[in-house]
Amino acid sequence: MLAKQGWRLLQDQSSLLHKCFKAQYFPRSNFLIAGDVPNSSYVWKSIIAAQPILKKGCCWRVGDGSSIKVTQDRWITNYPTNRVVHLPVAVDSEWRVSDLIDKDLQWWDCGYIEWNFHSEDAAAILRIPLSRRQIVDSIFWLHNKNGVYSECRVAHDVWAGGPSRLQKCTQSQRDIFQLFEDLLVWLTKEEFELFLVQGWLIWNQRKAVIHEGRLQEPARLNKRAHDYLEEYQSAQNQLQVSATSGRTTECNSPHDLKYKLNFDAAIFSDLNASRFGAIIRNERGEVMAALSAKGPLVYGNEKVEVLACRKALEFAIDAGFSELAPDGDNASVMNSISFSQKFTVSTVKWSANSAAHSLARFARDVSDEVVWLEEPPPLILEALYFDSV
Repeated sequence: MLAKQGWRLLQDQSSLLHKCFKAQYFPRSNFLIAGDVPNSSYVWKSIIAAQPILKKGCCWRVGDGSSIKVTQDRWITNYPTNRVVHLPVAVDSEWRVSDLIDKDLQWWDCGYIEWNFHSEDAAAILRIPLSRRQIVDSIFWLHNKNGVYSECRVAHDVWAGGPSRLQKCTQSQRDIFQLFEDLLVWLTKEEFELFLVQGWLIWNQRKAVIHEGRLQEPARLNKRAHDYLEEYQSAQNQLQVSATSGRTTECNSPHDLKYKLNFDAAIFSDLNASRFGAIIRNERGEVMAALSAKGPLVYGNEKVEVLACRKALEFAIDAGFSELAPDGDNASVMNSISFSQKFTVSTVKWSANSAAHSLARFARDVSDEVVWLEEPPPLILEALYFDSV
């Protein structure tokens, strides 16, 4: 709403409001280049706070050119920044666009412009149409087809349904980063999260209006913001599981040993082959090495698990890991295998061995073997999470 008042000061110069403010705050200029002064009124401070919004979207429409400064104002339509990009060598701060117009022909002084401006700037200026009648320069809004500044009523209504402290926030921030810093001070954590969701919904609604012509009621958008936020918070609460307790009950992370070795096997009858998967993690659960490998055709789960265990140990030792805690999900196999004193055998549930299982399934399309060192294979990222829960 404050930007709307500033727009009225630019457009309706016959209003009492414009006459009062012009006499006191910008007697020899316009609202776009006016500034705050000591002891100014609260109303003026509020309106001038919205000036940056108008500066970014306003552009001059050339009439007689007497009100437009050549190098300081935005007046070149359909051109980057809408300003002169390449400044001429001799620059006069009071150089007006009217100086570029041939008064007799009522058209651009082509020779003068091409001589004083860079070729790109000159071409852009000469494309601007001029009226044959003597009309004054005017300001239009770049982001509307009709050239009139308008505020998003949906956005207003959505913010009106937000926290009362948000509605009372000032609008003097330099950029989005300062806005976020201020909001984190003014708002609670819950109110700031709601602000972010509302902002996303307004952006999404704008896309729907522009590209699909759909407009939803602001009240529904506010309800969706609360619903989305509640759904997100509920999901976060479910994900906040103690990693330590999860590994103690399911994954049996080693305490005295340095590395944990999980392995698994899969039988593919259609390929007449088996496949092995193995993964080595440190005490923090970080992936140190992983393997997907081809194996022979074996009938029986216990036999294939034994081969998978042997392949996993060979892989670990070849990779330089000796202090290991091997984990498999076949209890009878794990209980029947005897290791040296360096190894502590344990059995895990299948659900806590999903990373190794995923590697074994991935090996279906492997011709020999694939090894990853000190990085988690992308294909098991989700499985790694479930292993830790």
